[in-house]
Amino acid sequence: MWIFSTIGFFSVVRFPAHANRPSDVMVRSRERSQLEALIARFPALARCPILDQPDSDYRWRIVARQADIADVMAALVDGIDYNNFKGACATEMRSGALSSGYEHALHRIWSVMADTQVTRPYAGRAGGTHAGIGLWDDPRLTAASTVSVRRRRR
Repeated sequence: MWIFSTIGFFSVVRFPAHANRPSDVMVRSRERSQLEALIARFPALARCPILDQPDSDYRWRIVARQADIADVMAALVDGIDYNNFKGACATEMRSGALSSGYEHALHRIWSVMADTQVTRPYAGRAGGTHAGIGLWDDPRLTAASTVSVRRRRR
């Protein structure tokens, strides 16, 4: 699973070498500083040493309990206080918490994923902008119609 957050980008997988430890997952990152930030934010991960594997597709990794990573993901969702993810990451980048490369990658990823949508986002809108889209006024998106990640997970 790929996770893009205001802390960084992580790939979470079940690693075959840990088949004898079914309650563990491997959390991989392209930037060591992002794993360090994840560990600093979530004390349950403090016992997880960062492994440096320079010849691997993801150089930095930790092995953690799957339940701890599930709690981390729920906390990340619970902590969303922004209405624009890339904008929140830009703020983190300006504070020095994220690299400029991460923010630039997010824009490229957004564009690539926009190509998978049947109609490219904002196609046909004046100036190609999403201003006035009215999405937040859609009654299907009310608080009453959503369920927290924690409740769905249990």
